Amino acid sequence: MSLSELIPHHITKFREDRLKEVSAGTVLKDLGLLSAVINTGRTEWGLENALRTNPVSLISKPKAPRPRDRRLEAGELEKLLAACHSPNPWFRPVVLFAIETGMRRGEILSLCWENVHLGKRYVHLPDTKNGDSRDVPLSPQALELLGDLPGNIRSDQVVFPLHFEALKSSWRRACCRAGISDFRFHDLRHEATSRFFEKG
Repeated sequence: MSLSELIPHHITKFREDRLKEVSAGTVLKDLGLLSAVINTGRTEWGLENALRTNPVSLISKPKAPRPRDRRLEAGELEKLLAACHSPNPWFRPVVLFAIETGMRRGEILSLCWENVHLGKRYVHLPDTKNGDSRDVPLSPQALELLGDLPGNIRSDQVVFPLHFEALKSSWRRACCRAGISDFRFHDLRHEATSRFFEKG
């Protein structure tokens, strides 16, 4: 449809149809993107006459889901680590590294040796989820873990050559073996940052 015909009713229908397929959080992201596109058209592409107001701003938004706060309970970390045996030798080191650094899954799997600075005890992330770069300090345990990995590798090689799908399936099996439910790999990030605060 043309932009001039777009009214809040169309956005409302889009919202309701999407809520049948995906979560409220995803719909909020969709609406945010759609709103940004419309605003760009109105302010930068000279389309303000075709659409005097942004219809996305006129509809009610789904309630944002509560953020997850799942942490490992007493004894669960030991059970999880004991269950992290896998045919893939990279799985357990990735889990341990996630707990020690609080890095996201994608950041860990894309980390290259050229961005690892063992002498200065940090890794550099040139491209993070929010588009900025950042440095992540390394704990003694993280340093030891990296030091134990195979050497003589090219600087542009990834530190943990583990495919996303292999990590996903290994994680699911490990949680099942450990009897741990409703715990995602991303929850390790929350677990790690909570531990950082507890340690001061």
